[in-house]
Amino acid sequence: MRELRKTDIILSQDEFARVGAFYAKPWLREAHDAIFELISLCESGAQKELIFDLLDRFVYFYEQDISNCVDYFFSHCIPIWALSTADTVIAPLHNDIRADSSQAVLHRISNEMKKPGKVRLDDYNSAFRAAHAHNAQKIVLVDEFVGSGDQAISVVKSLREHLDKHKIESTLFIFSYTAMGRSKSRVSPLVADFEAARWMKRGISDFNSFTQRKKLISEMKEIETKLAKTGFLNGRPRKLYSLGYRQAEALFKNHSSSTPNNVFPIFHWPWLSDGSERQTVLTPA
Repeated sequence: MRELRKTDIILSQDEFARVGAFYAKPWLREAHDAIFELISLCESGAQKELIFDLLDRFVYFYEQDISNCVDYFFSHCIPIWALSTADTVIAPLHNDIRADSSQAVLHRISNEMKKPGKVRLDDYNSAFRAAHAHNAQKIVLVDEFVGSGDQAISVVKSLREHLDKHKIESTLFIFSYTAMGRSKSRVSPLVADFEAARWMKRGISDFNSFTQRKKLISEMKEIETKLAKTGFLNGRPRKLYSLGYRQAEALFKNHSSSTPNNVFPIFHWPWLSDGSERQTVLTPA
C-alpha cells in the first residue's frame, strides 16, 4: 500500500467543501483516506470535479432501500403480471445454484411471502429445476442488479433451450432491485416483461450533452491510466474494464454484496500502474 500524505493534496475552498459534504453519506463516512487517495489520481480541477459529481450520483443501497424494492415487487409486479401460487414459480437469475446476489434476493422475497396476506409463490434455487414444477406456467427470475444485461441474456437463452428440449411451455419474467436503463432494450425482447424497482442512469453519458460527455469520458480514461490493467484477487486474475464492464458507467452498490464489475473501476480497482496498491472507496469487484 502506497503512503500518501493529505498535505500533498491541494484543494480549493469549494473542493474542500464538497469533500466535507461526502462524510454526510453513511457509506463514505469511514472512507476518508480512500477519498483522498482517489483525489490524488486527478491531475486537474476538471478531473476532481468529475469524481465529485460521480460520488454525488452514486446509489448505495441499505436495508430500507432493499425493503422498498421488495415492496415494489409485491405491489407492482405481482398484480401486473397476475402471479399466483397456482401458476407461478420464482428462481434466481443465475445459471447454476452457487450462492450469489440473486440467491439473496430470492431469499428476501421468499421470507416476505411468509407474512400474512402476501401472495405465496413456490421458490427454487435453480430456474432449471423450477421449470419442471407442476405450476411453472410462469417463471419469475430475480436479481439484485442487472448491468450490461449479458448474464440475464445468457440465463434466459439457456433456460429457453432447456424448456424447448423438455417441451415445457412457460412465460418468463425478470425482476431486479436495480438495473441499468440500457439493459432493458437488450433483455426485454427475450421475456414477457423485465422490471426493476429502480432504473439506473450511466454516470457520465446520461447526465451530460454529447460534447461534454466526450470530454468527461476522456478525462475519466486519463485517470484510469493510473490504474494497472490487470490484477489478482483471491488467486484469480482480474482485468480492468474501462468505465466498467461493457462501459456501463454504473454507480451502484448494495451494502451486503460485492461491487458489480459494471461500476467505474476508479472506485474499486485497488492496483496502480506502478505495481503498488491503494485504498479504494468500494470493496474490489
